Amino acid sequence: MSNGIGPDSLITFFEDRPDSEIGRSLIRRLDEDLLERYPLQFIHGLRPRDVRDPALIFIVAYQDGKPVGCGAVRPLDEECAEIKRMFVLPEHRGQGIARTILAELEKRASARGYRLLRLETGTRQPEAIALYTATGYREIPPYGEYEGNAFSVCFEKVAQPRTGPDAGMTEFRGSLASSTTGAAPRIRWYPATEPALSGMALVIFPGGGYGFLADYEGEGYARHFAARGICCFVVAYRLGSQGFRHPAMLEDALAALATIRSRAAALGVNPNLIGVMGSSAGGHLAAHAMVAYEPYGSSAALRPDFGVLCYPVISLRDELGHRGTRDMLLGPDPRDELLTECSCDLHVSPRTPPCFLWHTREDELVPFRNSTRFADALHAKGVPFELHIFDRGLHGLGRDLSHPWAATCYHWLQEIAGR
Repeated sequence: MSNGIGPDSLITFFEDRPDSEIGRSLIRRLDEDLLERYPLQFIHGLRPRDVRDPALIFIVAYQDGKPVGCGAVRPLDEECAEIKRMFVLPEHRGQGIARTILAELEKRASARGYRLLRLETGTRQPEAIALYTATGYREIPPYGEYEGNAFSVCFEKVAQPRTGPDAGMTEFRGSLASSTTGAAPRIRWYPATEPALSGMALVIFPGGGYGFLADYEGEGYARHFAARGICCFVVAYRLGSQGFRHPAMLEDALAALATIRSRAAALGVNPNLIGVMGSSAGGHLAAHAMVAYEPYGSSAALRPDFGVLCYPVISLRDELGHRGTRDMLLGPDPRDELLTECSCDLHVSPRTPPCFLWHTREDELVPFRNSTRFADALHAKGVPFELHIFDRGLHGLGRDLSHPWAATCYHWLQEIAGR
């Protein structure tokens, strides 16, 4: 995601939680910064109920793989949201990052359907006041908890209607009646912007080691395939970094499948052409959904119709398993039966859907033998698959949509749509 502040300043955003390790670290730095300017009683943070609110949006901005800032959107009512806790680390200020974070928060608030945005800053923060004034906010009297605060300066802005590539994008929640963990994942919908490919849909699980969600393996894929006639849905599943463990992630994936299939007509998709796609840990989740759906009940079928696995984590039992992914999914020192339960190659059956897999031989983070092992299991059960092992390329190559993997995958999807 380019922000226009120089060729070496690429900013990416991952949704997180303010009570995660990274979230707490950034907010602690923010509070320290504010305490240098204001008395403690005039600092307004996120309340515990805000942190627990599933409607809260909290994002962390990364530059060169390191967190540089954060921000949050909390609902005030059904139509109005407040931007809070926007912060850039002092050593990264002066690069335009604050403006980039603000624009990202506005985009995500607009995607949720909020029509009005509000925010509060302090009289001793002229840089923030200048930013909000320059980006279309108008000053209003202090509202709510800020009334009577001599240091508060409040602003308001009408949320811009979505245009261009965001115009058709909407968010909704998934549900699964048989969930044991309260599955209700946020699902972002990207309708096909070209004539539909037989109503095909991709349910996409971004990677990130079950610790964060990589935008380029979510939104990046969705925009690419939506422009080629495939309706896409990006699922914000629960994470180990948020304190969740298996089966929360699997149940979020199945909740997304159940909800999208039950709303297929309204969403403009063919209920018999709904597949899953994932990369790295997201590839593990997609594979898990392909092999572990049967114990769950739903009025809509939970079996994916096909799968696309990009450099997936498959096995958790041996040296092939990625330790960080395993620990985020199962916690430290998991029981042997849990490792078996979550090693996807051990649960392939003749009912496992057809699959496209790709990996690179140079991938040292998640060895390519994860993909070949899953392909061997598919072959043993007579399940159709297509496997591509590219010689060169490091882990995370999915971000390069000009690489042959993307065109090869699309050709396979066209074949699936034509069956």
